Amino acid sequence: MAFTLPVSPATNDTYTVGSRTYTWTGSVWEMTGGLITTSQLTDLGVTTAKINDLAVTTGKVNDLAVTAAKIANATITATQIANATITATQIASDAVTQAKIADRAVGSAELTNLTLNAQTGTTYTLTLTDAQKLVTLSNSSPTTLTIPTNATVAFTIGDQVNIAQIGAGQVTVGGAGVTLRSQGTKLKLNGQYSAATLIKVGTDEWVLVGNTAA
Repeated sequence: MAFTLPVSPATNDTYTVGSRTYTWTGSVWEMTGGLITTSQLTDLGVTTAKINDLAVTTGKVNDLAVTAAKIANATITATQIANATITATQIASDAVTQAKIADRAVGSAELTNLTLNAQTGTTYTLTLTDAQKLVTLSNSSPTTLTIPTNATVAFTIGDQVNIAQIGAGQVTVGGAGVTLRSQGTKLKLNGQYSAATLIKVGTDEWVLVGNTAA
């Protein structure tokens, strides 16, 4: 919708077009009334580039009371987040879900509880979603837990995977192409209900610590 604003207005003069009211600040016309919809922004030719040119700041965003619903209708990138200060309080005010942090699959449950991945077979290969979780292995027969290479599953250095032997079958940890270190080269869990933690310390290097046996 095209319209022409008055020429040579006085400071604080107002001009209303439809549901929108504009006030002359002495240098520019500012919209001081009415709601802007997505379609109206589109009609006015408002683009991301134009918004960036106006140097939108965190303070300006806060003044406009940005809500979760408004954010959900836009695309928020890691770069955009990095340009502002996000505090633990701000994160806690909303639910952190796996969909929101899909690249690490960290959900609100992982922030407060240790999530379990219960396995009952005699073989299991770790997946990226096992990071910071507890993998339980329950079988009466000997069980093999395999750590995949970084080329197959790219865990982040520093990731931890907790493992626990629930069944009578002893758990052996290994992985072709992976260097696995432990005290005394003990690569098995010590028996039923024993537990240990795998920690990634290099691209294809892990340390096994806990209740282990040779």
